[in-house]
Amino acid sequence: MVSVCLISGHANAHADAVANPEREDTPPEARYSNCFRVGQNAYEFVFEFAQCDTSGREYVHTRIVSSPPHAREFYELLRAAITEHQQRYGASGDAH
Repeated sequence: MVSVCLISGHANAHADAVANPEREDTPPEARYSNCFRVGQNAYEFVFEFAQCDTSGREYVHTRIVSSPPHAREFYELLRAAITEHQQRYGASGDAH
């Protein structure tokens, strides 16, 4: 796993990220998401992650609010990960 951590505007690449150093014995919770929403205003981006059932109902389970500079870093990290995935496994089909 490759991650980027911005602290005081400086990007640091990590091979592994520790989600909560105070609780090293407890791994971070993993949640599946097949629905995504992004909102924005002048000061922040809001990322919502949800699960959609077969009826189309969305169950939002995680909301992350980030500054525009951090959102840009997230975009670059996600873009690089998708590019690497496509090179390794081929282009994926469209999500439905």
